Amino acid sequence: VFNSYQFRIFPKSIYINQHRLGLENYTVWNRDGSLNESNHSLNYEMSMRNTSGISANLDFIYNNLPFYTRFTDDKYEPLPPGAYQYWQGSVEFNTDSRKRLILQAGLRYGGFYNGKLFQSSLSLTWRAQPWGNFSLNFENSRLDFPSPYGNTNLILVAPRIEINFSNNLFWTTFLQYNNQNNNFNINSRFQWRYKPMSDIFVV
Repeated sequence: VFNSYQFRIFPKSIYINQHRLGLENYTVWNRDGSLNESNHSLNYEMSMRNTSGISANLDFIYNNLPFYTRFTDDKYEPLPPGAYQYWQGSVEFNTDSRKRLILQAGLRYGGFYNGKLFQSSLSLTWRAQPWGNFSLNFENSRLDFPSPYGNTNLILVAPRIEINFSNNLFWTTFLQYNNQNNNFNINSRFQWRYKPMSDIFVV
């Protein structure tokens, strides 16, 4: 079950386009009728006329963990099954999306099951119009649990390359490195739009 409510304010300002206040809720039940998870979020967003903006969220999260789950190294104990409730707060900022160089940054802090989470993210995009977009995304998540569940620092680095050879020939490559599993993933896609609404993909 999901519901969302929004209230928008359009000020008489040469800089601010709108303020948005929102409330979102979702709840998931198991087949036997027991509560699986729920999230209640209060959010605020300020959009500027130059397309930049800032937003903030306050979330109350409930998770009914059905089995032992480990977020840290094998030398630590996994989290036991059971109900976990915690709060998280976040703030995000983005610059003018019409510029050649676009910056997005975010911070999140709060509970995470029976521990704490501190997360930071940064995204840089360079638009070489009309033929290309190049972006680099970085995310760092620090998880701290009480003994004996341990702690860990998760790093995710994800570059993305988009090149348009023409108005019907495109190439997109997505790279991702995750230090938790020490793995490196590559997804490369070539797209030919040989007629309107008709495409051939090689992935």
